[in-house]
Parts: sequence; C-alpha cells; structure tokens
Amino acid sequence: LSGTKDERLGLEPAAFGRELRRLRRREMILIAWRDLNGIDGTDSTLRALSKLADFCVAEALAYHDHHLQSRFGQPRGPDGEAIDLVVIGMGKLGGDELNYSSDIDLIFAYAEEGETDGAKTISNAEYFIRLGQRLIRSLDEKTGHGFVFRVDMRLRPHGSTAPLAAPLDMTARYYETVGQAWERQALVRIRPVAGDLALGDAFIERIRPFIYPRYFDDETLEDIRRVKMQMESTIEARGETRTEVKLGSGGIRDIEFTVQILQLLNGGRIPDLRAPNTLDAIAALERHAILSPFEADTLATNYVFLRRVENRLQVKSSGQVHALPAAPHELDDFARRLGYDDGPSF
Repeated sequence: LSGTKDERLGLEPAAFGRELRRLRRREMILIAWRDLNGIDGTDSTLRALSKLADFCVAEALAYHDHHLQSRFGQPRGPDGEAIDLVVIGMGKLGGDELNYSSDIDLIFAYAEEGETDGAKTISNAEYFIRLGQRLIRSLDEKTGHGFVFRVDMRLRPHGSTAPLAAPLDMTARYYETVGQAWERQALVRIRPVAGDLALGDAFIERIRPFIYPRYFDDETLEDIRRVKMQMESTIEARGETRTEVKLGSGGIRDIEFTVQILQLLNGGRIPDLRAPNTLDAIAALERHAILSPFEADTLATNYVFLRRVENRLQVKSSGQVHALPAAPHELDDFARRLGYDDGPSF
C-alpha cells in the first residue's frame, strides 16, 4: 500500500477501500504471473494468496479500529485493561491454502465484556460488532474497483443467527458444550490471522481438547461420514462425479477428508499432527508412520496436482469454478494451459 501507516489511517473510507483493491489486483497479477510461468510451485502460490489475504485483513482491521477509537475510545475490560479483537481464519485461509477465488472464512472474538473509554462510551460487544461489520464491508463490498476478498462468517458458533463478534469464553464454551462433529473437523484448519494474535493462540489452545480428543467415538466418525456422503450425492445428481475437481470422486475434498480424519483420530495423542496445512499434515502423518511413504507421496502429489487444476480453472474465470470444461474444444484449450497436448491426454 502507498504511503506510511499514518497516511493510510488518515484516508477517507472510499480512498482506503480503493487503495486496498488496487493492492489486491496488483498482487494477484504478480502471484498469477509467477504461477503461470513456473517460477512458484502450487504450494507457494497457495501460501502467497493466503498471506495476501492476511495482510488485507490486518490493514482493514487497523484502519477501522483506529477510526472507531477516535469516536468511542479504547475498549476495556473490568480491570481497565485494553481489549482488542482477534480475527481467526478457518478453512483454506486457516490452512494457508487459498486459491484464486476462495472466500475467506472468519471468526471474530475478543477477551472480555466491558465498555470503551471515550467521551461517548459503548459496550465492547457493540464496538466489536461495528468493527466486524466495517471490516467485512471493506473487504467484501464490490465497487467500481472490484472487491478484495469475499468474506464468509457462517462457520462461527451458531452461524448467521449469532452476533458477529463474541467474547472468547462464550465462543469456546459453545464448542465445549454443543459443538458438532463437522465443526470439529472444520477447526482442524484454524489460525489467528490479524488483531490480538496472542488471544487467538489462547483460544485455539483452549479448544484443543474439542478438536483433538484423546479418544474418538464411532458416532462422531459416522456424523462426518454422513456429511461427506451428502456432498457426494449432490455432485452425483449434477452429473459431475468425474469432472468436479473439488467435490467429485477422488477430488480435493476426498484427500482433505482422509487427512483430517487421520489428524482427528491421532492428534489427541500426537501434537505434531495438529497442522492446519494439508501438505504439512501429510508430512507429519508420514513421520509418525500413520501413512506409509507411498501413501503420503500419493496423497501429496495428487493434492498438489488437483489444486493446480483448480487454480487454472479459476485464474481465467475469476470465479468459483471447480468443474472441468464440458465442450471438447474448451477442454483442449484448458489442457494446453496445463502443459498437455489436448483434453484426452490431460
């Protein structure tokens, strides 16, 4: 971003949004250029896209926090301590695995209830909900300069019916008391991305026993299997079982489910397996002989290949495309972009 931090904080909201969108466009072009010219491998590309999202979230959070504090002051806890928001990334963002058109799945949490210390005070809850709303709008709103990242908040406790931001204790207690099997699996890929990172680390440490229990029950495994079967039925009904790169048979989600189930089954006993990144997790599973070298290589090689295919689908359309082209001439064109002679050879 152009200018110093103080200069960026002094921008009007429309000008700040324009700067953020210009940055995103420049960096996307650079990342794609390095990817398409073979300078960066697929894993490096996914991590670069994720770090771009981290940076944009952090910049937007700092900007809107600064402007809200100028009106309401610093949020404080019961003992007068300063309270800040932590933004937690889940899914592909949490795993440092964003593709070109990924949404970013976020959770907002803060340490304690209280109120701000400005001339006009509001509760911490109201402050952080306002901050979350401004942050989302800064990233998600489509303007004449496009958008930065689409934001999805539906993975937070109680989903879209819940307040946008909640105290850490309330968020943790949700998982400890009523968290579901699919949420346990979703939390395998989680990390703090902006704001009070120490608070985010404390939150993740607190819910570790929920994510990685010492003993796993068959009912939880059956719940996860049921979710997977529902996905497969949807893809089958669309006739895309063999052409949908993400959810089709042998697709990206099959590899992710395999890896995540092995992490959930063994992560309570082996801390090394608690890696949010899929390739890092595969390597850890091999180190601990849960996957054989052949199995680990097969999963990792095919995961990288499928994510490369997914990126090639999306870099051209700039949309959330996961199905291979149906028309033979379009498949030929797509295959050549991947280095193959034609569609059948691909």
